[in-house]
Amino acid sequence: MESIENKTIIETEETVNQEINCENNNIEIDYFSMEQTDLINHLKNIVEQAKEKDVKNDVDTIKVAFYKKHKSIVEKQKKDFIEQGGMEENFIPEPSDVDEIFKELVNEYKKIKATQKAEEDKTLAENKEKKTAIIDQLNLLINSNADINETLPIFRELTQEWKNIGKVAPEYANEIWKRYNILQEKFYDLIKINNELREYDFRKNLEQKTTLCEKAEALNNESNIILAFQQLQVLHEEWKNVGPVEKDLRESIWERFKLASSNINKKYQQHFEEIKAKEKENLNRKIALCEAIETIDYSALTTFKHWEDATENILKIQENWKTIGFAPRKENIKIYERFRNAYNNFYKQKNQFFKAIKEDFANNLKLKEALCEQVEKIKDNTNWNDTANKIVKLQKEWKNIGPVQKKYSDAVWKRFSEACDYFFNQRNEALKSKKEDENSNLVAKKDLIERIKNHILTGNDDNDIFTIKSFEKEWNSIGHIPFKAKDKIFEEYKSALNSLYAKVKKADKKVKDFSTMSKNQLLRLYNNLQNEIKTYENNIGFFANSKKANKLIADLQQKIEKLKKEVNDIVKHIEETNN
Repeated sequence: MESIENKTIIETEETVNQEINCENNNIEIDYFSMEQTDLINHLKNIVEQAKEKDVKNDVDTIKVAFYKKHKSIVEKQKKDFIEQGGMEENFIPEPSDVDEIFKELVNEYKKIKATQKAEEDKTLAENKEKKTAIIDQLNLLINSNADINETLPIFRELTQEWKNIGKVAPEYANEIWKRYNILQEKFYDLIKINNELREYDFRKNLEQKTTLCEKAEALNNESNIILAFQQLQVLHEEWKNVGPVEKDLRESIWERFKLASSNINKKYQQHFEEIKAKEKENLNRKIALCEAIETIDYSALTTFKHWEDATENILKIQENWKTIGFAPRKENIKIYERFRNAYNNFYKQKNQFFKAIKEDFANNLKLKEALCEQVEKIKDNTNWNDTANKIVKLQKEWKNIGPVQKKYSDAVWKRFSEACDYFFNQRNEALKSKKEDENSNLVAKKDLIERIKNHILTGNDDNDIFTIKSFEKEWNSIGHIPFKAKDKIFEEYKSALNSLYAKVKKADKKVKDFSTMSKNQLLRLYNNLQNEIKTYENNIGFFANSKKANKLIADLQQKIEKLKKEVNDIVKHIEETNN
């Protein structure tokens, strides 16, 4: 639960911006010199008047005065608490019935304002409907073919009714006025009326608009820019209710009024831009302080000294916060709550650290010893890739485990790193030997290719085929070579061997390199050949019942023997690959 002190500070920051609204106003009563009970009595009287008149400035001023007085009381309580030996973070302000009474009065005032706002919104909506209805009637009137003597009285009645209707909501005011003004001008411009009457209306409207221009220009000398701006809005409402002037003067009279309005608007805008700029600067400074706390890397605070330094920095940030002014009203409470959350989270983390550090150290030591045992258990495994992946995974786990006590940390790390280093040293030696074997096999295959290229056939097809098959058998018996040289060497081998096959009439000119096939490809080829052998064997059984099938059976048996030889070669290559 949030402390009363926190609520007080938040509410004070929420209301302090309202002091700006009190500037340049004449405050007859000095609320800031009153005690809290007197302020409550004054607030009670003012709230009772809230239904009849605008008491916002008085209410806002009393709230600022009350919470400033309350803050000074809480600060004194805190000072006394600390002087008596208490810790600042443990301080809780004394509860006060005065605070509750004051809050009830403020809430009562807010309810009255909410009711008034609802009634005002209802009136604005009704006014919008009334003005929209007048616009519709004017539109029908302008587009009718009625005589001027009939339409003019109706037009005057509608314009007077328009003037008697109050304001509409700001978001609709400009659009509705534009529609109304266009119809007014259309009435005067498009309907043929008596020139004398028309000029009279134009002249009276010009006089009224000239007076409004003079009033707007006079506001430029008003020292209270907020008051000047408010009065300007009244003049604009009056302007909207004045009819059009002569067509040649419409632009010039409007430009004069617009220029006077622009001067006031620029001053008003500049006044609040300066306030907003300062508040925005304050907000950015406060955000930076929040981020300074929020971005603390708690995982890096692993010693008592780390936490002492971090606490000292937090106290400096807190003092800096107190020197910064208020942020924009909409952001003020949010940024304060963000700061308090970050601040409280720091001390929560700190308390958890001091409570759990010994337990964490002991648990981390057990976890690291368990990793040592796992590495020691597999460090002699010669399945290099699989084992290396497991050890790398264990190393990553090691990095994610927190620290242990200094007296154990060096020893347990030495045990873990030595087991890891042992495996990787053994693997490097093995891979080095494998590389040497592959280079040796490459030399052997190159030598075989040269012998194939230089071989001279005897002319006896059976002998030459036997020799070529011997070359194939020797090629398949040579182990793996470096992967990068594999394709190139096989192409040279295939070209040399096919060159010999091309010179032999009976040869089965088909060169297969099992070393280029994956294990799955070899197994599929093995299964296909076995099925083919089974089919031939079944055919032999069928032909065995025929007396004239001796030659066919002999041919099938020869094919079966050839396929079985190829199956044996595949089995041998798979076994060599597994080794």
